[in-house]
Amino acid sequence: QPATPNITEELRRAIREAVAEQVGSGTQALHMPDHALYTTGSKVFIEGTGWDPSAHWPSSSSSWLGWFARTPPRQVPSVVLHPDLTPGQCWSFPGSKGNFSVALHCPVRPTAFTIDHIHTQESLMPGSAPANFTVYGFQLRDGVRNNPNLTALVSGTYRQNSNPIQTFFVDASKRTEYYSGILLVIHDNHGERYTCLYR
Repeated sequence: QPATPNITEELRRAIREAVAEQVGSGTQALHMPDHALYTTGSKVFIEGTGWDPSAHWPSSSSSWLGWFARTPPRQVPSVVLHPDLTPGQCWSFPGSKGNFSVALHCPVRPTAFTIDHIHTQESLMPGSAPANFTVYGFQLRDGVRNNPNLTALVSGTYRQNSNPIQTFFVDASKRTEYYSGILLVIHDNHGERYTCLYR
């Protein structure tokens, strides 16, 4: 008996996710374009980027010494738009909840999102990786968000002890619209006092 369309799509998505986990080399290995790159014209949308105002840094650090004091180096959010997974080359913020938003170089119809992090064995703060998250799409016109509505595209959990590069696929029913802005909402991390977002 042939599979129903819904079951077929679920099987396809499960296969794609399994392949993404085994390959572990980001969007390039899956032959997908990376639209969140500074070099191709994408920019941080500052209005949608920040963290929980109730969370504060207990101390100040801007060097590698901060890692040994369990306080990550301070980097500007745009570091996330550069393909560099060197330890410490991340956007860090206090607490476990934060938002990162990007104005894309052109409107795109998202099919998948990839989160890159360094391997737990490379990190002095392995619990700083994002855990549960939701990705939204929105519209920008002339650099201004002209519509307050957000469209939820995918929710997932970044698994700390799995492949450090993990891809999450958008359901086929949500692949119909083009978006000029993307918002990543990080709901929590893996237990650290700070959260670090690499890619």
